[in-house]
Amino acid sequence: MVRQNLLDIVSISSITNTNIEKQAEDWIFNFLSEIPYFKEHTDQRGRFSLEGDPLGREIVWGLYLSPESKGRTALLINHHDVVSVEEYGKDAEFAFRGEELTELLKERDLDSLVQEDLDSGNWLFGRGVADMKGGLVIQLDVLNAAILRNLPLNLLYLSVPDEENLSAGMRYSQYLMDTLEKKFDLEYVLGVDGEPYTSNDNGDVIYYDSSAGKVMLNVYIQGVKSHIGEVLTGFNPLMILGKLMEQTERNLDLCDRTEHVVAPPPTWSMARDFKERYDASIPLAAGGLFAQVTVSKSAGEIMEHFHSLCLDLARSEIEAYKKDYLSFYGKERSIAMNVFYYEELLQMALEKEEDSWTRHLDSIKKKHEEELNQGDLSTPEFNFFVIEALLEFLDYTDPCIVLAQSPPYYPFAPDILPVSWKEWIEETGEEIYGRKVSNGHYFMGISDLSYVSTKETLEESQKVSENIPLWGESYSIPFELLCKRSIPVVNIGPWGKDIHKKSERVYLPHIEGEVKAHYLAFFTKIAHSFGGK
Repeated sequence: MVRQNLLDIVSISSITNTNIEKQAEDWIFNFLSEIPYFKEHTDQRGRFSLEGDPLGREIVWGLYLSPESKGRTALLINHHDVVSVEEYGKDAEFAFRGEELTELLKERDLDSLVQEDLDSGNWLFGRGVADMKGGLVIQLDVLNAAILRNLPLNLLYLSVPDEENLSAGMRYSQYLMDTLEKKFDLEYVLGVDGEPYTSNDNGDVIYYDSSAGKVMLNVYIQGVKSHIGEVLTGFNPLMILGKLMEQTERNLDLCDRTEHVVAPPPTWSMARDFKERYDASIPLAAGGLFAQVTVSKSAGEIMEHFHSLCLDLARSEIEAYKKDYLSFYGKERSIAMNVFYYEELLQMALEKEEDSWTRHLDSIKKKHEEELNQGDLSTPEFNFFVIEALLEFLDYTDPCIVLAQSPPYYPFAPDILPVSWKEWIEETGEEIYGRKVSNGHYFMGISDLSYVSTKETLEESQKVSENIPLWGESYSIPFELLCKRSIPVVNIGPWGKDIHKKSERVYLPHIEGEVKAHYLAFFTKIAHSFGGK
């Protein structure tokens, strides 16, 4: 039954940031509505709209209330969007037809490890079978089983859109959680995500007691344009961008770390100049998108450290440039390079003429509105337009570096899961799976748990809100709600392999009952610890 549910929901090609996500929402809501408990308690399931979402997407939710729970509630969190299927090539039409794709792959020349899993018959292939519709149907099965068993612990099931893009679904879930908390007098005690895990060399089942975060910085560099025949009369921003990349890309010294894990080193996911077409000049401006995974640092700390790197580089390169100019031309040139936070430039524009800047910004938004809504222009790319417009508005023509934060921002979800609960996860799991259950600590795949628990204070979050262009319009995080309730989190999902690849697959014994049994055994331990029968 659960396997068929997985095939059914996978067949809906709910690629992120498309209106097909709504078809997945229909399927999930209809499934919940057919559960006898929700037929009787119609006010305990529903659809919660994402305000202002151009696609009209919704969070689908169902709340099971136990009279013995005393309000204590665990969250079941999953997402129903998936990534695109270009890598399937000529087999793309089968990407959402799990059984057919699994059979089709028997005719393909496959990697030996993939072939081994295919031959075993224990794996189902297809887009989203692991990430994360496998977890979605497992959690539906858990919810239904908990109701039938009268589990003495409330469960709030949340299936959200947009996780693979900007995580709008989970960010807006904070408002839904707040509404339900007040209406039904709930106390959230745990958030459980169902993302898949990748096993280690020992074949352990892995759970995660925390989730890594991600910080992205728009780095805009303005130089001085010149003809390439007079290159020293200009200042090339690509040189600064290149040296910043050289200093930071794969720099292991910059890895964020805790006593248990070391996060991956930072990287750049975008780098370019802003010339619209070729001409015989060095570019006026260039920019890139710097990304860093976090396990202990806030966005503000990452930004401040990067700011100091930029300051050091700007000073050294300006001095080197002055020496080159003096050597070539035999005279000195006065030139400087400032490093700005976005918030500093914005404040300068507002002080210059707030109404005029607001009108100018509105015209930029209107110009690019259709591209943004249709996904033809990303938010990081749009941020560069805003920074460029700010510098033009301020008539600022000197070389400079401008740093802004780019959505999506994921605060790391800290490890605050009680030690005894970790022991229960491991003990109950080992009985069910017959294998060792190990704590992977931080889930490095980045997850919606970032919007369930945080260590950031409201004061620290200001560094984010003040440095994201269009904060509060096209993007925001409800920090007031997030910071007021720091809920322990854990990720317990099925075994999956090759996430986001053509050979994405999920381990069927986990779908067909093992992970559900693990959830229920763990939840029962929690309920009993609170005095539930």
